[in-house]
Amino acid sequence: EADEDLYVGEIAFTDVHIGRVLDALPALGFEQDTAVVLLADHGEEFGEHGGILHRRTLHEEVIHIPMIVRVPGIEPRRVATPVSQIDVLPTALELFDLPVDPKLPGRSLLPMMRGSVTEDSRLLLAELREQRIKLMTVVSERWKLIHDVVGERSFLFDLRADPSEATDLAAAHPELVKSLLGDLHRLRAAARDLGAGQASPPEVEPTTEERDALKRMGYSGDEAAPDDD
Repeated sequence: EADEDLYVGEIAFTDVHIGRVLDALPALGFEQDTAVVLLADHGEEFGEHGGILHRRTLHEEVIHIPMIVRVPGIEPRRVATPVSQIDVLPTALELFDLPVDPKLPGRSLLPMMRGSVTEDSRLLLAELREQRIKLMTVVSERWKLIHDVVGERSFLFDLRADPSEATDLAAAHPELVKSLLGDLHRLRAAARDLGAGQASPPEVEPTTEERDALKRMGYSGDEAAPDDD
């Protein structure tokens, strides 16, 4: 309960200060030409599927995160179709009339935000790699497959009928599991191919103060290095 209460408090604290930023925009004269994007990197779990906080599972309480985009002139709406963090960059580029590289992963969400196109579903990919944990998931508008690479086991959930992911349907739908596994490996291969064509960013060694700050936030740097399996 204590950890969960702290988490709720963090969200409330963040909400207050986001409100302060939004309230300041009109006073500074920036309201009509400023877009605001609020995006989380992950959620937290509190025992729903046996894990605590994050970096243990890929269930919805961890990966179903808020993405809020406030753009002058665009009416607020909720989008039911799953979207991804990789959509933020192409959305921002189109919003500011900048060229969008067709090889860029993700897609602009502006047409969907404006309601000018029918929302269409697609498959989204997420991965988790720790020292003894290696999970991959592929998510559609209805179905979600979590593949445990270490345990060589897949779990299937119907997000429409079972949004809390309480019932594993993998045994009941083996053909769907096989199909989604194929989609998962195809998406990973495409991501690797895209990454192979990009220049490696320069390595930056954090200072002692930066390491201490990261450790206080729970990022101790002990994540396992990714591989190509």
